[in-house]
Amino acid sequence: TDGRGGGGESGGRESRRGGAVVSAAGVGPQTNSTKALAAATATPRYVFVPTQEVEVTSYDDGYRGCWFAAVVKKVDVRRGVALVLVEYTDLAVGDDPRDGMLTEWVPIDVECTDGGGAGDHITSKSKSKSKSKGKSKNFSTSTSTSTSTGRGHKPGAGANGGGGVVDEVEEAARKAVAASARIAPIIADVPGHLAPRYRIRPAARPAGYCAGDEPVPWTSGTFIEAPYCDGWWIGYVIAINTDAEDLSRAALDDGGGVGDGKVQIAFPKAPVGEGGYGFYRDEELRRAIEWDEHEWLDYTSEERFPPVS
Repeated sequence: TDGRGGGGESGGRESRRGGAVVSAAGVGPQTNSTKALAAATATPRYVFVPTQEVEVTSYDDGYRGCWFAAVVKKVDVRRGVALVLVEYTDLAVGDDPRDGMLTEWVPIDVECTDGGGAGDHITSKSKSKSKSKGKSKNFSTSTSTSTSTGRGHKPGAGANGGGGVVDEVEEAARKAVAASARIAPIIADVPGHLAPRYRIRPAARPAGYCAGDEPVPWTSGTFIEAPYCDGWWIGYVIAINTDAEDLSRAALDDGGGVGDGKVQIAFPKAPVGEGGYGFYRDEELRRAIEWDEHEWLDYTSEERFPPVS
């Protein structure tokens, strides 16, 4: 892939691709982390582990419908909410590289309730805060789709270093419960492949669902994920432009150049996406697939795949 959302190694850093599937009954590896996460649910639960490469999505304006690459730093459970501390791979704190990459405590489930605590708690506090303003997706003003527009800045995530001693895990759990109430009407009316039920998923994907894996040309109506602004954005194919006249007309409609892609993609509008459209080459796109708690689900064929180890 192009490094904006894949599951490859980065910068020589030790990393791992897979976590573990555990249950409240104790199936699977049992550490303090997995016991705490398993205790938060009575059904099988995929447990994320430190150093694992993942992708994270958000329901914040400007970031809806996108998956950003990240690495797991810690896991915890507060107020019955399973949380993962991630460090984003391509979202920086600011323009100065010395400020480092953004970190954020992310709830695994979009639907969170205040359960008053669950399982063994893991002592892990972060002292980092960030006030940097975000750079959001805007297809109407930027139509270059084959390359990144530069490192983004995601609001609401913690920066490395600085700040006072704050229990950010507890605060993240509180915000997750509050956000759940706001998001509940959305996910009640929208299918899971457009409104994810889980905010974090493994970066390693089943064969056939990575960029360049698609063996035949894309067809209209296919749901895909497209690289843009350091992330992978959910969309669907609306047209295959095969001649220069089609591409020229599309460029005029969009108000700018369209690169050398012929596959026209539409991106869902609010409340599940940011809208707009773009043009891509076949090999730049990857087939969309939904993460369903502890396994992958192809919602078109209803075929399920285990986590990739």
